[in-house]
Amino acid sequence: MAGNRSRYGFTLIELLAVTAIISLLSSIVLSQLSVARQKGSDAAKIQALQQTMKALQLYATDNGVYPAGSTNATLVSALTPKYIASIDPMIKYQSLNAANTATCASNCLSYHIGIPLVRTDNIVLSFDKDLNLGAPDFDGTKDNCLSGTASSPDLCYDMTP
Repeated sequence: MAGNRSRYGFTLIELLAVTAIISLLSSIVLSQLSVARQKGSDAAKIQALQQTMKALQLYATDNGVYPAGSTNATLVSALTPKYIASIDPMIKYQSLNAANTATCASNCLSYHIGIPLVRTDNIVLSFDKDLNLGAPDFDGTKDNCLSGTASSPDLCYDMTP
């Protein structure tokens, strides 16, 4: 039985091939996991913005106007905890005057609100307002809604009522 040698293990080449295949598959999975995490983050931010807009509508229904001011702190003091439990700190807010050109000091009938997203290929960025009011407080055309680099499309998902 000298010609019939039994095999008890794998050769080094076979082990290296299996290791390379596993490495390749894991790198593909990990890259897709990163994309899924970014999409999930954007979805959560869009949801937070929509919930805040609903809370603003409830506030306006009760008070006849929107909160005056141009900061996230304005929203927190006006809306929590009666209209919404909490507000994403990334949300940018600016009440608007009657001409929709500057921050409103009182009797505000409109507002501009936005949140920076992560992915430039997010379809919602094609349907947002992209208002540039020229105010230092809020610029809906920049990546972080306040300042920074303008990309195409910009990363600030911004809306008005």
